[in-house]
Amino acid sequence: MLCHNKLCQNEFEPSTYNQKYCCPKCSNVSHVREWSNKRKKTCLSCNTLIKHTATYCKPCLGKIKSKKYELLTLKDIHNKLSYLKKHPSWLNAEVRAFARSWNPDIVKHPRQKCNYNKHSELAHIKEISSFDENTKLGEINHPSNLLALCPNHHWEFDNNLLKLEDIPSRTS
Repeated sequence: MLCHNKLCQNEFEPSTYNQKYCCPKCSNVSHVREWSNKRKKTCLSCNTLIKHTATYCKPCLGKIKSKKYELLTLKDIHNKLSYLKKHPSWLNAEVRAFARSWNPDIVKHPRQKCNYNKHSELAHIKEISSFDENTKLGEINHPSNLLALCPNHHWEFDNNLLKLEDIPSRTS
């Protein structure tokens, strides 16, 4: 008789009437595979296969979270419990982190000033601190308010040694 495990397919002599597998390992592997196939689910947004515990695939979940955070305001971020006891320089750290996660295509482009390609930083044209507290993060982190610069040019831009007019526009 052939083992019912599709990966094994060894011939064996059954020791009981209803034995289907040549060994306990083959039996376990087959049952786990059957069990996991029964528990497969599809993403509610794009219908790709996902874990049975998830609702959305990672790309769709990222888009959903992104839309949620775009509607938050600076005030919402500044009033988060995790920031209340931190140094004031931490207040806009999450806004900058969102800028990087929402605009991965900008980060992948060569730097606008020098075409350096090892490390990219996103600089806000209009400073985060200059926005009103009721401004939505989607406006602050909009691609039109971001520059892709190398660390040196980012520092120069922040310290007014590099003017906006001296930075070429981003190529698509």
